[in-house]
Formats: sequence, C-alpha cells, structure tokens
Amino acid sequence: MNKKHFLFTLLLVMCLSLLLFGCGTDQAQNSQTDGNDENKEQNQVDVIRLEGGDWGYPSPYAHYSRGPGSFKMALIFDGLLERDENGLIPWLAEKYEIIDNGKQYLFTIRDGVKWHDGKPFTAEDVQFSFEYAKKYPTVRSDFAGDDIEKVEVVGNNQVLVTVAERNAAMLYNLGNARMIPKHIWENVDNPKEFTAPEAVIGTGPYRLTDYNKEHGTYHFEAFGDFWGPRQRVKAIEFIPVSEPILAFEKGEIDQTGISSDVLPRFQNRPEYKIVQSPGFWGYRLLFNMGDNPVLRQKELRQAIAYAIDARELVDKVERGAAVPGSAGVLPPDHVKPIKPLI
Repeated sequence: MNKKHFLFTLLLVMCLSLLLFGCGTDQAQNSQTDGNDENKEQNQVDVIRLEGGDWGYPSPYAHYSRGPGSFKMALIFDGLLERDENGLIPWLAEKYEIIDNGKQYLFTIRDGVKWHDGKPFTAEDVQFSFEYAKKYPTVRSDFAGDDIEKVEVVGNNQVLVTVAERNAAMLYNLGNARMIPKHIWENVDNPKEFTAPEAVIGTGPYRLTDYNKEHGTYHFEAFGDFWGPRQRVKAIEFIPVSEPILAFEKGEIDQTGISSDVLPRFQNRPEYKIVQSPGFWGYRLLFNMGDNPVLRQKELRQAIAYAIDARELVDKVERGAAVPGSAGVLPPDHVKPIKPLI
C-alpha cells in the first residue's frame, strides 16, 4: 500500500492510571483484515514514528531502567520464553521441562535462529548469557548471581539450569533473561560502558540502525532473518517532540498517551482509535512504622484501609481515569480483559 501513514497500535503497559492511546493521524487508515495472507501483506507498514527521548543505549546493560528503556532493548534482544494472554510461551527455547520440583530447568533451544550478524544462536550462547549475568547483572535482572548454581549444555541443543533454591517465580525469571552472543561479549569486562555497534546485536525482530543520545532519537529496522512471526512494521522511529499531543495531531508521531481531560478531542472520530491499557502501576500508601510505632498495630492499619474511599481518590487524583486498587499484591487488571473504549 502507498498510504503515507497507517494506524498501528502498541500497547506499552506503564501505569495504573488508564493510559489512553490514540493511534493514527488524519492521513491514517485502518485496513480491515480477515486473516488471509493477501490482507496481511496489505497491512504491512513502512514506518511508525513515536515520541522520543534518551532512554540509554538499548543493550541489556546500558539502557535506563524505566519502561521505555527496557522496551527498546527488548526489540533487539530475546529471552528463552515470552508471555501472551495465557502465560509463558516458548520463544528462543522451543520447549522446557521443570525437573525435581523446580530445582532444575531443562530448555531445548530452537534451531535456525540467527544473531543479527548472521551467526547461529546456540546452546553455548545460552549458557554464556546466564553465566555472564551471574557475574554482571543486567539493568533489570530477574535473578541474583547466587540464585543459579550451575548451567550446563546437555543432550541435543539443550541447556540445564540448576538453581540454589526452589522458587515459584524462577521459570519466569530464567525465561525472561535476555540472551547475548558469546562471540561478542566474552571479552567484555565492563558491560555498562560497552556501547559499540556490536553491543546491540541480538536475535530479536528489530536491529538498531541509528541512535543519537543528545537528541533522544532511535531508528529500528526489521531484521530480515528473524526466526519468529513476520514483523508488521518495517521501521520504528523515536523522534523528539516538545508537545506530544500537538505532534500527534500534526501527524509527526503516530501514537500518544492522552489524559482523561483530553479524551473528548479524540472520541467519536473515525480516524482515531482509542485503546485503554491495563492498570499495572499504582499509587501506594506506605506506613512509616519505624518512626510511628503505633502503626505497627495491624488493626489500626486495617481501620485506615476501611476508612479510605478509593473511588473518591480515583475521581480527585486521576479525574476518574483509574481503577481502585486491590487489597492484595496483584492489581485488578491482572484478571480483567482489555477492552477498547470506543
């Protein structure tokens, strides 16, 4: 298709406040598809432009720890497992086995995967990635160095990880670790300072082709030999903007977050699509029980919790664009489907 802009939606889950994403411009069109290959070809997008800003060099060791930095890094680097709506799914590992009630994890590595420089991804790379992360934790490491006892290459393209203690979250933690190429990183002893072009060679769907720290710009291009699902977007650009809403309305970027007071400007207009993201971030009330020993009484804290009108806080603090939090660890949207606002 030769349209200048296409409607494209990225759900970048960042906040309990129900972040509202408007996608498209007045040139954008949303092509309907029935799932066949011809329509999939028609829905290919040449480029989407998103709000930029410097979030660090997108290697597992040099990006900034907040979400946008991790998101950019994950375009380049894969883990052994990924998540969909139903839980963990195979990714660089085509299957896994939990042994001895969670003391060991056996990953069978997918064949035919290539690094961005064309070299094959191997079980030795997996072993190296875990051992390197034990010595040099990544920016957002899900496990500590002493969580893993040993990592072995066994069988036919398999890796066996033995952990120090059983942990219900360990499968996710191991599966989410980013894999790095041994042939590049094995001689790097200061990974946080390693920002050469080869530091962003991964197996992921996109390659970093340009980065400007001063301007906060990034340019990612689809990796032609990516092993997984074909990329719908050929290039993703992050560009600096001073006013995201104005930049979005002018067609300079193809997506932005909007607050509840701006929402009416985009509702009931067919050229925009508004999507409500789930509430995975929230405000918390913390009790300083060190300086105020009276707060150590559980019954007092319970009474305060009962006295708080969560709905009133939602209305006053977030102008209604949030959901009351749950009393437990998991927010309510962990068990609620995501539904479009319009």
